[in-house]
Amino acid sequence: MQKPKPEPQVVFRKQDSLGANDAEGDSQFLGACFVDTGDLELLRDCSRAERIVVGRTGVGKSALLLQLLKDEQRSIELKPESLALSFISNSTILRFFEDLGVNLEIFYKLIWRHAFCVELLRMRFNLSPGQEKVSVVEKVKAFFKRGQYSSAIEYLERWGDRFWQETEYRIKEITSKVEESLKGSLKGELAGITFSTEGVRGLSEEVKADLVQRGQRVVNEAHVPQLNQILDLVQDVLDDPQKNYFLVIDRLDESWVDDHLRYKLIMALIETVKDFRQVKHAKIVVSLRLDLLQRVFARARNAGFQEEKLRSLYLQIHWTKAQLEQLVDARINFLFRDRYSARRQLSHTDVLIAAKKADPPLTYMLQRTFMRPRDLIDFFNECIHVAEGKTRIPLKDIRTAEATYSRARLQSVSDEWFADYPNLNQFARCVLGAAGTPTPAGGILSDERISAKCLELCTATNALASDDLSKMCELVAAGTRLPFDMIRTALSILNRVGVVGLKMEATETHSWYADTGRRIDPTEISPQTSVVVHPMFWSALQITDRSH
Repeated sequence: MQKPKPEPQVVFRKQDSLGANDAEGDSQFLGACFVDTGDLELLRDCSRAERIVVGRTGVGKSALLLQLLKDEQRSIELKPESLALSFISNSTILRFFEDLGVNLEIFYKLIWRHAFCVELLRMRFNLSPGQEKVSVVEKVKAFFKRGQYSSAIEYLERWGDRFWQETEYRIKEITSKVEESLKGSLKGELAGITFSTEGVRGLSEEVKADLVQRGQRVVNEAHVPQLNQILDLVQDVLDDPQKNYFLVIDRLDESWVDDHLRYKLIMALIETVKDFRQVKHAKIVVSLRLDLLQRVFARARNAGFQEEKLRSLYLQIHWTKAQLEQLVDARINFLFRDRYSARRQLSHTDVLIAAKKADPPLTYMLQRTFMRPRDLIDFFNECIHVAEGKTRIPLKDIRTAEATYSRARLQSVSDEWFADYPNLNQFARCVLGAAGTPTPAGGILSDERISAKCLELCTATNALASDDLSKMCELVAAGTRLPFDMIRTALSILNRVGVVGLKMEATETHSWYADTGRRIDPTEISPQTSVVVHPMFWSALQITDRSH
């Protein structure tokens, strides 16, 4: 009897990878290797409150939304860069009144509510570009023969064909109407005011107060009654419990409009998403990076804002070890699908060589991630690059790849939090580069070394940054604050971004912000506070004491 031929061995090639670092560039793998952590069903269920997908970069938010768009027939994506919101940013009239102190939040919510209502009605009535627009209004009227929602229907008729134009056109139209109303509020002696920052400075306090009152009245009355009724109308028009509708918004962290306006628009978006919960068979699904969400609340919140009222809307993505193993195995099989026998499925154990008296290779790799797909994919790709021409990857190659991977991850964290802490990379190397792990906070650097490092950092790139860390460094260098104050500030921030864990009491375990959500204030950190550096960054920071 002839012996069966041995299974052919995989050989890693130079161009091999388990996918790209971002969902948009990873479409080939995402389509075949999507791993559902249970979050997809929560998003698809319109009766569930979760609709704001929150997480750090690389945790899989965009992949989740792309899968939702793929699975749901009645779903569309609204791209921020295509909404003509820069038209608002460039409005000298709006900026003039905002500089005066007029609260434009109602106007920003008007923009989102108008766009969402139109898109849902377009989907509901399958409105195509060549279709007669008036027929849609007639269909809406037919739903409400007793004259219900007369104000909302009047709003639809008043806009006419323009209501059904592309979102970009409608936003420009709304903005222009509000601008005209604001200009119209300036009569008599105020008609010649210059719409600029300099124009604001030249006004007396009495005139400013008068302008704020006039401008606020215009903004508050801008189509609000009609749009409130349209939301009720949409709720009743979407009357089939078997048909759910989804509007998806992603990539809000990109530069689609200047930051000053972006934070205000995102704040208004979050409030509008909350309002749309009343529409039972529709869901507005938004993806927000954790650092961006925190920045929005810090810079665009109004008096009386309470974040806890929004927490039920959050869907925070978390991955288990088993789920990440499943993700790696699926991608390994997809990579070698045309080069390996289909008789059995491959797993990571087929391509990673375990060493005696050491953790399993994938466990070693996972310990050096934030337990998110992007980290693991990036680490594995570096390992494949080192193992080019080999059939399996030994631990030696994994450790070689770790050096490049670790530096890239530290830079990635620095990029993620750059808007808040532009010097994060330099401070991490300064404070932690000489530390073992774990280390008492008071034993990381001597006072003399801290003062010298602060002086050195004050002359580095981004030395004029105004974040808390940079300002503390300047104060220590100037001798007006104690050296340990810089360590406290740095450790508080490094804990927030995930670089270090802190143990405040001997009876506690090390606290990681990603696990607890607890923000440790610098004043809570003492010289006895135990500091442990995340294993992801050991290689980048050249930490050799790797005991836990």
